[in-house]
Amino acid sequence: REQAPAAQLHEVIRTERSALATLSDLIRDKPEHQRFIWNRVQELMKRYGYSEESVLLELAQNADDALSQSVEIAGRPLPNDVRRLVVRIAPHSETTSVDIIHYGRPINDTGGAAFPSGRERQWDQDLYFMMLLNLSGKPGEESGQGTAASTTGRFGLGFKSVHLVSERPSVVSGFLAFSITGGLLPLEETVPGESDLQPVQGHRATRIRLALRGD
Repeated sequence: REQAPAAQLHEVIRTERSALATLSDLIRDKPEHQRFIWNRVQELMKRYGYSEESVLLELAQNADDALSQSVEIAGRPLPNDVRRLVVRIAPHSETTSVDIIHYGRPINDTGGAAFPSGRERQWDQDLYFMMLLNLSGKPGEESGQGTAASTTGRFGLGFKSVHLVSERPSVVSGFLAFSITGGLLPLEETVPGESDLQPVQGHRATRIRLALRGD
């Protein structure tokens, strides 16, 4: 796209989108492709130094970032019952699932017109970065470098460690709901009306559900 003549740019973009749609269909409809890419994502995550034991820590860091960003947006400290992280384990007949719930800034929420810094920091592209490897929203927003102004790049590389323990994670965050197949393709779902997703003092919940691998 960067090298296309201006007169051909629209056609190049159309071709690019068509190719991406074809690729998405292949991943969505072919379990063997899903498993191949998922295994490849796992290999890459291990190469970057992540392990199954680090998944909860990464998600806790993401939740802490989201809470810090909510403080920035509100311009004041959050109530105590909003400043919490819930981890819930639910055994089932075929697998065990782990839910991680927090009430910080939801995915893709920029904070609205009253908080222009959110868009400048690319918060509206959270979901995009969740699907990519080795990318963060801004330079300096890497894991472990959190500050009020520069948090740990939530949903950067660290989030993808969830694929080490779950083949199809699902996420509900504010008005978004989706599962991730093949380690990189989000599939839109209906936002459920479950009790653990109800807002707390006006702060909408984010829930990451990990159906654990059978092994």
